[in-house]
Amino acid sequence: MSHEDATETVAKALDDLDRAFVAVTDAVTADPDLERAFALMTRWTEALRLTTNSSAEVRRKIITNLKERDGLSLAALGKKVGISKALAEQLTKSPKSPKPPSEGTEQS
Repeated sequence: MSHEDATETVAKALDDLDRAFVAVTDAVTADPDLERAFALMTRWTEALRLTTNSSAEVRRKIITNLKERDGLSLAALGKKVGISKALAEQLTKSPKSPKPPSEGTEQS
C-alpha cells in the first residue's frame, strides 16, 4: 500500500468512526429504556477499548521496527517521530501482562 493509500484509508476510517460515534450516541441517548441504553453503550465502549488496545499494539510494533531498522537510540527515535525519549522507551517495551487477582481478594 502506498503512502497516499494509507493516509486516505486512515482519514476515511476516522470519518467513519466519527459518524458511527454520533449515530451510536444519538440512538442510545434517545432510547427511553435506560437499562438497555446503558447496556448498549457498555458494548460500544468495550468494543472501542479492545480496538484501542489492538491499535496500541500495532503502534508499538511499528515504532519498534523503526528503531531496529534504523538502529536508532531512544532519543533519536523520539526525535524522529516527534515524541520524548521517555515515551519512545515506553512504546518500545513489550506490554506487561495483567497480574491475576490475588487469592482471597474480592473482585467487584
